[in-house]
Amino acid sequence: MPAPSVHSDIRSEAVTPNVVVTWFIGYITKELAEQRYLQFRGLLSVCRNPIWIMELSEMTGFDPRAIVAGGEWWKYFKSKHERRSEILLISTQSAARMAGASLGFSIGVGVRSFHTLDECFANLGIVIPLRRHSAV
Repeated sequence: MPAPSVHSDIRSEAVTPNVVVTWFIGYITKELAEQRYLQFRGLLSVCRNPIWIMELSEMTGFDPRAIVAGGEWWKYFKSKHERRSEILLISTQSAARMAGASLGFSIGVGVRSFHTLDECFANLGIVIPLRRHSAV
């Protein structure tokens, strides 16, 4: 478990009409993932075949029970696609990438990893004015 002074949060933002970025900050618990799910779901509700970027570079760890709650996020994301879907992970942590790959395999969602959000945006051809993609 994290030290009590560690700030944890999950924030989602639509950076374009069809691209949602979710920042995972600190230690992620099942309860936190459940609390933030409705905001995420609301952002995706207006999207068709959305792109979801999970920004994990500030995540310090996660409760294994959070994976179950995260599975609901992934299932909803998949339901918004007519064909194959893919989640983009931003992380240099092998544990986070492995958990993402395992969850993706079990739910049937593709996973692609990048080291930075800027690298991911460049790969997608997205330009965000004024560095809006900073969650802090």
